[in-house]
Amino acid sequence: MLTALVKGKFTIIKDCAKIADNTVLLPNSVVPALAHMSGWPAQFIEDLPESTEENIEAQTKQYYNRFQPVEAD
Repeated sequence: MLTALVKGKFTIIKDCAKIADNTVLLPNSVVPALAHMSGWPAQFIEDLPESTEENIEAQTKQYYNRFQPVEAD
């Protein structure tokens, strides 16, 4: 769960980037795709694997498949 993210003006976060809790992104910064960022100010930690997008998609589908429709009266 994300506890706090401070994002400066005109900050761009690309696809499948991981932003750690309590991270501060400075104004006009760009977070590249598949990057793990953390700190105050944010610093690059590591490249995420190329399979990150597929893993996120599978986890999201699994999460939403557990929901059941509500019966209308």
